[in-house]
Amino acid sequence: MKRVTIREVAEYTKLSPSTISNVLNGKQGKASPETVQKVWTAIKELGFEPNFVARSLVLQRTNTIGVIMRDISSPLYSLGVRGVEDACAQHGYGVIVGNTDAQMEREAALFQIYARKQLDGVIVISASGQVKDDHVCKWNSAFPVVLINRYSDSAEFNKILFDHYHGACLAVEHLFKVGKRKIAHITGEIAASTARKALVERYEGYQAALAYLGLEGSAELVRRGYMGQEGGYEATKDLLAQKVDFDAVFCAEDTLAIGCLRALFEAGLRVPTDVAVVGFDDSLLASHTIPRLTTIRIPMYEAGAMAAEKLINIMENRDDSPKTVVLPCELVVRESA
Repeated sequence: MKRVTIREVAEYTKLSPSTISNVLNGKQGKASPETVQKVWTAIKELGFEPNFVARSLVLQRTNTIGVIMRDISSPLYSLGVRGVEDACAQHGYGVIVGNTDAQMEREAALFQIYARKQLDGVIVISASGQVKDDHVCKWNSAFPVVLINRYSDSAEFNKILFDHYHGACLAVEHLFKVGKRKIAHITGEIAASTARKALVERYEGYQAALAYLGLEGSAELVRRGYMGQEGGYEATKDLLAQKVDFDAVFCAEDTLAIGCLRALFEAGLRVPTDVAVVGFDDSLLASHTIPRLTTIRIPMYEAGAMAAEKLINIMENRDDSPKTVVLPCELVVRESA
């Protein structure tokens, strides 16, 4: 099927090609509302489709942003992408998504691909690691970059972070309110050199809440270096095998909490009567466990939408918002605690 050209639209409307082009690009100038309406009516009647490749060369914009995410299969990170897409759709922007599996070399390769494709900006949804400034700064000068859940010492990055510390305090305080006094903690790697900062903040919030509430905190109540459902299962089995006295478990991630629930069930313990369990993230699985998981919700969808709005405002030269925004987490109470 032959593509309708701007010249044919001009002949159809008896207007100049430059007028048609200006209307298409939002540069109506002195054109009357009647002229603008005439152009759009003709475009619809003729079935005109803009040549976006040529248009992007002229405008030096593709109206497309890239998303780089740590794990495309993660329900939590997918919520962030959904927020990005919904916000971009409202402004006429498309979205391209790439997955890194937490590998810096793959992240660098995606940045390079996005630069070659001349995308207008990039959003990075991470697992709260530390940005290697020499790695990302290079691309932050090529196009605007907004980070979600990713830390950096550099003041030049636009970041949307979460208050993991206060979220952990909420979890411990809730367990205290429901009568629990010996609260264990299962988390990932929190050694200084390799830690995800969010897990460190959750651990620090756990410790601070115990101290504030006058509860005993001890090394035997903490299990570090565990990941995923299997990690939560093994950590809980170890607590039971070591005959640690605990009546609640605060897990640093929902996946850990799901494994914890399985271990408690196999041990014949009732949740929450014998042992209460609280997770962190409010992933899509949290409301489908038995019992349903009480957890701390990270507003990932809202962060994605906010990041997209911020990026678009930067690209369109109308951004004056703070470079770093910290969003609060909230307690979601279900049956496990």
